[in-house]
Amino acid sequence: MSFKVVPASVSKFGTELEGLKTDADEAKTYAAKTKPAVSGVGAIVRFLNSCQDVRPAVEEFFGHLSSISHSSGAELHAAAKKYKTLDAEAAARLDAKYPKG
Repeated sequence: MSFKVVPASVSKFGTELEGLKTDADEAKTYAAKTKPAVSGVGAIVRFLNSCQDVRPAVEEFFGHLSSISHSSGAELHAAAKKYKTLDAEAAARLDAKYPKG
C-alpha cells in the first residue's frame, strides 16, 4: 500500500476552506445586525429575547470559524506547494540514476 498526495487537490481544498472564511464572516455580520423586533409577552417573545442573549456566543463562534478556516486554507496551500516540490525533487533523483547518453 502506498501513500500518494495530489497537490492540486490539496490546494483546491485549501481554496474551499478560504471560501468558508468568507461565509463565516458574512454569518457573523448577519448575526450581529439581525435584531428581531418584538414586544409584549408570551413564549415567542421570551424565545426571541433569549436569542439576543446568545448573540455574543454566535458572533464569537463565527469569528473563530473564520480564523481557523483562513489559517487552515493557508496551511493546505503551503502543504500542496511542499508536496509539489518534494515530487519534483524525487523525480530529479530518479532521473539522475539513469545512465546518460
